[in-house]
Amino acid sequence: MKTCKFNFMASNSETGHVVNIANFRVLIERCEEFGGVYDPENVDISIAQMRAKWSAADALQSAYIVAVEATKIPINERELLFRNIGKIAVRSMNVYIASKASRPAIEDVKGYVNKLTGRYVRVKRHEDGSRDPKHVSRSEQGYVKKAEHFAMLIELLRNDANYAPKEVSLQLDSLEALLADAKMATAEIFGLEAEATMRRLERDHALYDLGTGLCDLALSCKSYVKGVFGAGSPEARSVVSIRLRRFYRMNNEQ
Repeated sequence: MKTCKFNFMASNSETGHVVNIANFRVLIERCEEFGGVYDPENVDISIAQMRAKWSAADALQSAYIVAVEATKIPINERELLFRNIGKIAVRSMNVYIASKASRPAIEDVKGYVNKLTGRYVRVKRHEDGSRDPKHVSRSEQGYVKKAEHFAMLIELLRNDANYAPKEVSLQLDSLEALLADAKMATAEIFGLEAEATMRRLERDHALYDLGTGLCDLALSCKSYVKGVFGAGSPEARSVVSIRLRRFYRMNNEQ
């Protein structure tokens, strides 16, 4: 069984969590049709308690979706910001190359700019031609790394009097302002992603906690119906057909 992992990309499992919540409600409604015959001693699988559990899980799913949506615009804006930083870095490099800077210093600037923009980075691929997903970290193209390379580029240019562009957008104060915006944007997204991760964790606990999550409650509910009506009864078959797929095994310590 998989352990719980987090990302914010659309996936079959994300669809599956929503289906699980919806199917738990269907299970409750099916049990309600049995009337007073459905009357378990285990209060956890009573109609009232299962409805409360379903309502809580549904609210947590909604909160998670809201948290994920809150990350989308800032992420898009950060991408545009770093794209502009890349262009500015290339322009700064070209101005520096045209100055009287030493060849070693120019090579250092080129190195930072290449890392910042991903130029000349060979992307490792698998045998089937697909990109190696771990290559992002190796090529140092994460946003934190990009900001770090930009900061190093600025520091190198600051320490060389040969870098004295007349274009305001290329001057050191402008570069510093871009760097500050980049750091702020990344910090904001870290916070938003952390919030989304917490909401998702809460949702997953509601569904997959051992003994108390919707998946285990559904199993207990089905066992009770099979006990009351018989395993081969139409009533039992009608609840067994309502499937909840377990994606994780969780407990309160996770």
